[in-house]
Amino acid sequence: MVTKDKLVNISILNLQDTTTKTKTLLRDVIFKHHPAVKNNKTVKEFLSSHNDWVNIERMVEETMAAVGGYNFVDGDGYDFDDGEVLGCANSECKTASIYPKPIPKGNCNSYKLEISNVSKGGPFGGEKNGTLRVVLFNPITDSTHYYFIPKSYWKNMIVYHPTTQIGKIAATWNSVTGSINKLDKFEVKNFKALAQIAPNALDDIQF
Repeated sequence: MVTKDKLVNISILNLQDTTTKTKTLLRDVIFKHHPAVKNNKTVKEFLSSHNDWVNIERMVEETMAAVGGYNFVDGDGYDFDDGEVLGCANSECKTASIYPKPIPKGNCNSYKLEISNVSKGGPFGGEKNGTLRVVLFNPITDSTHYYFIPKSYWKNMIVYHPTTQIGKIAATWNSVTGSINKLDKFEVKNFKALAQIAPNALDDIQF
């Protein structure tokens, strides 16, 4: 298992010790994969020193498009145009975080996480068009994980806010097993794999 100390030691730059989503995703995604950043020490140093200026969600989306070979278009219900040439729904990028404090019951081994804004207007409202490409930050282990979730599966995971009717996917991470039962079967090995899977690649696979 990769420990927090090991992850910090392999950081490209001397980021502050305080772990945040932005700092970790800069390290694990942007500094390694963004075409305008990965080979530019000056840009890396600037972003490292001004990470509170960074819109990390937008940078992850742009990096995903560059690595995946499609365009970031920020459409209504999708982020990319990756499905157009294949005749399927375009996909959506989501960044999410595990809550830093455990659920206060039992052995306190469970931590909440949410993938937010996957739909609006309740069960009969509008949903994201297709597959979700999820980048998940874990503040407990200072690590990043990647999930490719076809819509045929995530649409049945949605829970709705009682007043706003905005839909999200809620799950829990177990700190002992390192597992997220609801999402484990959709995990891919790294960011490059997540970005380069065709949006309809798993549509006919039964999990």
